[in-house]
Amino acid sequence: MALRTAALRIDPVAVTLDGELVVPREEPRPLSRAQYEELVRKSDGYGMFIDGMTREASCRDGKAEPRKSKLTAKEFGILSDFIQAAKPMHPWSTKTGDSCASSEAARRLFEEARRKADVKLGRYNYRAFRLHKNPHDARLNSYEFAPPEELTYCLILPA
Repeated sequence: MALRTAALRIDPVAVTLDGELVVPREEPRPLSRAQYEELVRKSDGYGMFIDGMTREASCRDGKAEPRKSKLTAKEFGILSDFIQAAKPMHPWSTKTGDSCASSEAARRLFEEARRKADVKLGRYNYRAFRLHKNPHDARLNSYEFAPPEELTYCLILPA
């Protein structure tokens, strides 16, 4: 089975893969079956864990058990597009969002996916995905994956 991780940020003291320390924001790299199973086993320790093999997402706010959600293929795709880009983008500007019927459909897809994978902090604020408001037209808002330094996260991509 071919797997890759992307955008893996973990505490290098707490988690190692085959004796190697894993560094923040590393490039996607192949994973063995054993490495994948180890990451999944430790998934509850991450602030955000998105598994592209099972299309499951979990997040924790530090106060409760992780909240787990099932993602559709398009929801997983748009989240991984934002996480890998790590820059402000419109949902319809992503590879997945571009395949939606309209810019509004892409925005709704992103917002539903974000609700499943991230922790809401306020009316418009989420912990890992930052809103960049357009002062003239809310339909032109953009979003960015910009997690706080203390957030540990893992994105597993199917190869």
